[in-house]
Amino acid sequence: MAKSPLRDSVKNYYQQQVLNKKQLDALVSLQKGKTAEKKDKRLLPWVGVAAAIFISVISVTFYFSMPSDTNLPYRIAQEVAEDHVKMKPLDMETARIDELKRYFTQLDFALIQSAGIEDETLLGGRYCSIFGVTAAQLRYLDFNRDNKVTLYQVEYDVKTFGELPNVGEGKPPIEVLIKGLSVTIWVEKGLLLAKITEN
Repeated sequence: MAKSPLRDSVKNYYQQQVLNKKQLDALVSLQKGKTAEKKDKRLLPWVGVAAAIFISVISVTFYFSMPSDTNLPYRIAQEVAEDHVKMKPLDMETARIDELKRYFTQLDFALIQSAGIEDETLLGGRYCSIFGVTAAQLRYLDFNRDNKVTLYQVEYDVKTFGELPNVGEGKPPIEVLIKGLSVTIWVEKGLLLAKITEN
């Protein structure tokens, strides 16, 4: 009888080998574990990408929610407009700015007679704040238009209020329309001024 080549012998040997049920179950279980491990390894890069996207979205949202020089005038206008609408009682009623200067002792600055006030008649003033900084609210009456005008004065700090136009340097004030009110914002003699007139 002729001997079969080695290759055929090996093939025949392995074809005759059979796994029992226990061995087969162990093999299937092992194979499933490796498949799950491969899937986990494939998901790992995507988890990193998802985390990077999430952090980017949060960072962008945080950046745009922070105060910036471009939205500070609007925020100033919004705060003073809300205060103007409340029309709280005046701390002192007077038609003379000198009397108000003597009254406002808690301010770190002296009130000024602004060039932005022309035909309006002073009614008095009260303490208030802008961005948490103590300020003065002066109330005037515009007889020509028969309405009240409010002028806010606060010490100007560029770090708090951002870059604003200085009328002493020939720059025009910023005007913001908000809640039916015209809010004009400028810097004059080292003070931030915000004037509110009703449209």
